[in-house]
Amino acid sequence: MQIFQRKIFVLALATAVTVVACRGKSPASPTPTPPGPGGPAPVSITRIDLTGPNTVPLGQTVSFTAIAHQSDGTTRDVTRDASWNSANSGLLLLAAPGQFTGRAKGQTSVSVSMGGRGASKGDVIIVPEGTFRLVGTVRDSGTVVEADVQIEDEAMGRTDVRTAAGRYVVYGVRGNTRLTVSKSGYQPAIRNEVITGHQTVDVDLALARPRTDLSGRYTLTVAAASECRTLPPEMGSRAYSAVVTQSGAAITVTLEGGQFVAIDGRTLNRFTGFVEAERAIFKLAPAIDEYYYFFFQAPDVMEFVASNSYYAFDGIAIAALGAGTLSGDLSGMLVSLSGPPYKLINYCRSSTHRFVLARSTT
Repeated sequence: MQIFQRKIFVLALATAVTVVACRGKSPASPTPTPPGPGGPAPVSITRIDLTGPNTVPLGQTVSFTAIAHQSDGTTRDVTRDASWNSANSGLLLLAAPGQFTGRAKGQTSVSVSMGGRGASKGDVIIVPEGTFRLVGTVRDSGTVVEADVQIEDEAMGRTDVRTAAGRYVVYGVRGNTRLTVSKSGYQPAIRNEVITGHQTVDVDLALARPRTDLSGRYTLTVAAASECRTLPPEMGSRAYSAVVTQSGAAITVTLEGGQFVAIDGRTLNRFTGFVEAERAIFKLAPAIDEYYYFFFQAPDVMEFVASNSYYAFDGIAIAALGAGTLSGDLSGMLVSLSGPPYKLINYCRSSTHRFVLARSTT
């Protein structure tokens, strides 16, 4: 009996020790289970919104903001973390993330990127504080023309500029402004404006005398510039009979006397132009797309000249109006092709190819 009681006591003591020991320990934390293939996708940027001023005062620093839209539907300001850039640091210099300093008058763009996404803000104007940009286009009968523009305003006094592709632009204009547009053969055009913000003033010119009528029959000669020594001899100079039709300022030249190529039901023997007061300007569609590795395009003029050999010319021809003759330079390409399918063999680009339309007497 004593032996039995002693065993019970030892067992109870061991149990008590075990309970006390367990009370001194925290329960073990469960091991975290990593997310499986069906877990939430990582958050990514789906779009960036760029905001900021349209005008930067010369010599001052301004701030732009970039807000990222994320795939979980949230947004966050990433201005300090994103990469910033100015398209022209000479005009607008990056001073800090999202901050740019105006260095010179003009206009440029600001861009930001992060996480494979980006945004840009174009037409950011840099002018002295309290002044503005004045811009416009000069036209004759709806077609842009080049002209001289004189601007007199309260901020800069007199400014003389020449249009480019018919467009003029001046930065730093303010207050009462007089705009005078002049071009030989046209009546001067005068506009009086009060400039209190960025403004566009387009100008339509009127001829000083009736427009020349070029309708009739001609002989067109296109001759390669002297530096075009690689062209085949038969392509150094080409001549065609030509019929010129005119409606107002618009003219169409249709060539005859050659074996012209037809593509998609269109015969490639026709191009158009515009008659100004003292010259005619012709624009011919390109035969070759240089951006895409000289890929063939259907030009305005393309002629079969020999077995598997074709000739085309393109570019801009500016011809002075003369007594029965329009002559000038063709700035563009003379092209030799094979085909079909049409492939480039040879070409010569120059700004001094000769372009002559001589009125026919027959």
